[in-house]
Amino acid sequence: MYLTQTKYIIDIIKNLKLENYTTVATPLQVDWQAYDPNSSLMEDPSQYWRLVGRLLYLDFTRSDLTHAVHHFSEFMQQPTNNHWHAALYIVKYLRGTTSHRLFYSNHSDLILEAYCDADWARFVKELKYADSHEWVKIDGNSATVGVTDHAQSHLGDVVYVELPEVGASVTQGAAFGAVESVKATSDINSPVSGKVTEVNEELSNSPALMNSSPYGDGWIMKVEMSSADDAKHLMDGDRYSKFCEEEDANH
Repeated sequence: MYLTQTKYIIDIIKNLKLENYTTVATPLQVDWQAYDPNSSLMEDPSQYWRLVGRLLYLDFTRSDLTHAVHHFSEFMQQPTNNHWHAALYIVKYLRGTTSHRLFYSNHSDLILEAYCDADWARFVKELKYADSHEWVKIDGNSATVGVTDHAQSHLGDVVYVELPEVGASVTQGAAFGAVESVKATSDINSPVSGKVTEVNEELSNSPALMNSSPYGDGWIMKVEMSSADDAKHLMDGDRYSKFCEEEDANH
């Protein structure tokens, strides 16, 4: 038995007049940031509400959409044009996958299980990564540090972030702060050594930025690096992606 919503998908595409648009390979754009200070609120948010509602209904047979669609449902109250264009990106993905469907066999004793790694695109190739799930963006001897999207998804909703002091020294691989979520409290380790030059004070009032924008507004600190060699001990995006897959498989 097959379960498919192909006609429903085609209706969405036609309704939005996206029939001739180029298809894309993933539901989410690589390194898309939910919070864009330059993006204005939608004049007619009902368009966004309707599209996200239809995508949530479609999610019953399309688990590859789950991560992206539920992410966009967080912005129903005040969607911006940035959110709208990102939601349209999902529809472009659907245009290339209209025939995807669920198959149930009546000749198998296997228990139905499903898994979809639909957020794999959230590994930014331009960044470096530590095996303790921190990312770092290196610009000369300056490094911006944060917690990866993979880490925040495992943590759940973040409710508190312990920030370091400006001027404090940090050591590669050593804890400099902590993050508290609804599930657990975890240390945050520094991926580089050096002196803290700036911290993200916004996290004190809005710790959830670490969930919604881990590579953007959810950054934690900036460090003046003491050694460029620290980067040699970090992983690139592809290697970190494989590291996460292996780590998750072992748990």
